[in-house]
Amino acid sequence: MGRKYASYHIPNNEKSDDLESLKEIYNVKSADKNQYEQAAEVFTNPIARDMMNRFLSIYKNTVNVIITERFISVYDSALSFGTINEETKRFSKKIRAPIFYVSNFDDDVLLLGCVQSGKTIARKHIGQGLTEYGIQPIKSTIHLLPKLEGFSFLKSGTTFETTDSISECEASIECEFQIYLAMPFEDVQAQPNYIRLVDDNDTLKIYRYMNVP
Repeated sequence: MGRKYASYHIPNNEKSDDLESLKEIYNVKSADKNQYEQAAEVFTNPIARDMMNRFLSIYKNTVNVIITERFISVYDSALSFGTINEETKRFSKKIRAPIFYVSNFDDDVLLLGCVQSGKTIARKHIGQGLTEYGIQPIKSTIHLLPKLEGFSFLKSGTTFETTDSISECEASIECEFQIYLAMPFEDVQAQPNYIRLVDDNDTLKIYRYMNVP
């Protein structure tokens, strides 16, 4: 069994309101959850109620955010390789900056791309499981990333752009972007002086990565 995760990363511009927009997005999701919880109480049939509670479980995950000098990284376990593109496109209608996303499913499929204003700007699909999961092979346009706002630090011809190896692609992204692709719970706990919890509400746990002195 390989890794399973889906995360997205927004260029961090302290002058923009993207973090506040992100909080608003998840507050709306929380309001939806409350409505469904009220609806679940209507069902007297235990099977129907159980089905509704199973459906509600997708809302009950904790969403973690890590803010670094370069990115606002979001780890929402309700997202998957099957939903990450459409959901980030939806979010991008409220986020000013481009949103970079990555999702791995069992090391058989790796999807990465960038969306802005509801449209996919750049993307790449690799992995032996693409056909099995019904994902269309596409011509990679990930080389367009350095032209987008917040991604000018990238150089053309980097490994994640050229390789078809999932592990090499992941390692290259983490190195070039200086981000975690999957939420590093152990690393957060092991580095309390460098990664600090700065906001904790009903929908988001927000950590800030402090620069090492």
